[in-house]
Amino acid sequence: MARQSQAQKLEQLKKDIEAFYSANKSNLTEFQRAQNFVMTKDGQWSERESAYYDKHRKPKLTANRLYSLIKQILSAQRATTRNIEIRSIEGAQSSPEQDDVIQKRIELLENIVRTIAYNSDSNVVYETAFRNACFGFGGWRIGVEYETPESFNQVIRLKRFRDPGMLYWDPCATDPLKVEGRYCGYKVAMSKDKFENQYNAYLDMKDLISDNTHGFTWGYQGSVDQVTVCHHYEKQYFNKTICLLSNGQQDRTCDQDEVDDVLKQLNDEALEQAEMTGTLVSRWAEVKTRKVKTYKIVEYVICGKKILQKKDWLGKLLPIVYVEGDSFIDDHGKQHVVPLTYFGEEPQKLLNIGLSNLADSLTRYRSERFKATRESIPEDFVETWSNPSEHEGLFIFNSTPEMPAGPELIGSSEIPGGIFESVQGASALINEVVGRNQTTLGQQGNEISGVAIDNRVRQDNESLGIHFDNLERAIEYTGKVILELVPKVYDSRRVMNVETKDGKNKNVMLNDPQYSWTNLEEGEYQITVKSGPSFALQQQEMSETLIKMVQMDPQLMTIYGDIIMKNLDLNDAQALADRIDLILDPRVLQMTGKKVPQLPQSPNPQAQMQRQAMQQQQIETQLKQQELQLQEQKQQADQYFQQMENELKSAKLHLDREALAVKENETDVRARTEIVKQVEKSHR
Repeated sequence: MARQSQAQKLEQLKKDIEAFYSANKSNLTEFQRAQNFVMTKDGQWSERESAYYDKHRKPKLTANRLYSLIKQILSAQRATTRNIEIRSIEGAQSSPEQDDVIQKRIELLENIVRTIAYNSDSNVVYETAFRNACFGFGGWRIGVEYETPESFNQVIRLKRFRDPGMLYWDPCATDPLKVEGRYCGYKVAMSKDKFENQYNAYLDMKDLISDNTHGFTWGYQGSVDQVTVCHHYEKQYFNKTICLLSNGQQDRTCDQDEVDDVLKQLNDEALEQAEMTGTLVSRWAEVKTRKVKTYKIVEYVICGKKILQKKDWLGKLLPIVYVEGDSFIDDHGKQHVVPLTYFGEEPQKLLNIGLSNLADSLTRYRSERFKATRESIPEDFVETWSNPSEHEGLFIFNSTPEMPAGPELIGSSEIPGGIFESVQGASALINEVVGRNQTTLGQQGNEISGVAIDNRVRQDNESLGIHFDNLERAIEYTGKVILELVPKVYDSRRVMNVETKDGKNKNVMLNDPQYSWTNLEEGEYQITVKSGPSFALQQQEMSETLIKMVQMDPQLMTIYGDIIMKNLDLNDAQALADRIDLILDPRVLQMTGKKVPQLPQSPNPQAQMQRQAMQQQQIETQLKQQELQLQEQKQQADQYFQQMENELKSAKLHLDREALAVKENETDVRARTEIVKQVEKSHR
């Protein structure tokens, strides 16, 4: 095949992309129409119907039952957890040690897949694609990116697409997942400034409009301010020669250009094993060759008239996952999508029309109506008699030979009973067509027991089996792509924080030479998807079941009491489980590898009585000592108070003596003063 120039290759890529949108134009239109019908109010009324109701001034009501059904279906999908499980296809190994290595590697791979799903917010990715599939089809992509902008470690991530029109596949692919197609891709809309900064390329305005016959435009939705960048994945086929190697007991294939290196590695390993075991082993040798046609996947990043990037994809599985809702193939081999709500649209319209007519009848309803002649009603009171409920006071009329007593009361207007029946019938028809019943929608049904209700819900979910099965197929294919990429992305010795099945996190050294089970390149595996309730819900259901069994037979608490405690949603659940070990049957502890707790032995009754007597004697001795201490403290207090009393008496006596001395001094002063006065008087 002649090598294509860049211009020729770009032209061929554009034709491939345009081929999908040309072949699926009706499907994309149907997707948008069905989505608008369910998600918007005006989408359930045609322009002609809206014009009629507006012209006649009738109320136009929209009771969107289909939107409620879609939300209920999405809730059922959200309540189901889909776990990717890995199984080895190598069969039983020659030793239990090798089987243990394989099981540990499988557990590690499952933890890596679970971590990738968690870091990618896979629940949102799956829910978005499932929601879009309800209207036709959806999808997501699997990408490889650097862990951080400044890291050399790469990681695998899932990316959602709210608009499935940004994804495309080979229109010739007939598989439900489009996996056998020759190409696939996705489009990204970005501003011109972001484009030029990210790809370090100038985009000329004229590059946005293609000049080929296909009319492909690179302006997002016809805008030149935003551009569309396509990531295109294409299978490129080529011929090669493969070789069959054998040692007489095992066979292995490899490419012809790898024969020498592979033979040397296999024979070195065989020689090392022979030295360790002391047994003879056969040497590996080339048996035969065969020419085959194979392919590799090349990723192109293109925009306008430029191929911005070109690189080999790491795997051989296309990384754009197609999620089909429901579809059929017409006589010409063309696929047509069928939205989940397609056959419920007509009953929904009937419900809207019935409710609108009912509202119109209610607005026109009058409690009183009168029959009259033109001559019996004065001209100024025509409005009064036409709308009697809106007026108060006198109702003037003219007495005529035909109606001498004025207008005659003929009763109130009636609402046609058929409107109610049509509304109820349309509502029930929607549920019947879509496959949902009142119990599933949260209303009371005839089911009484929980088992009957669960069976009813299960029957309703079976009506959506096609959509749920298609989602599980897409998730299973995603697991295959991830499993193919893991050894090539996580190819170096690095520490990875992985999420375990029970929701806990732990650090694991990948590709550690000391532990062969961390080597991600070894082994062959297959993927399965297991659907069921979430891990937390499983714990809750198991706890409830075991507790009910214990209520019927309390002795069972000694068999699995620790399991009940571990599964309780409590902060100290593990501590409770450890304490429950004290009452577990020793045989259960031995079976689970736990140590039998050593309970303290029962004391000797005689020794216990002696100990109690000694304790009693010690208590009596302590009481006597406390009594002596109290007496001594009382004596000390009495002595203190007596001393204080003596000191007070001595102080009082001292004060009395001082007071007496003061009085004597005052008497002496008065006597002296009196003598002085008499002497002075005698001298005069």
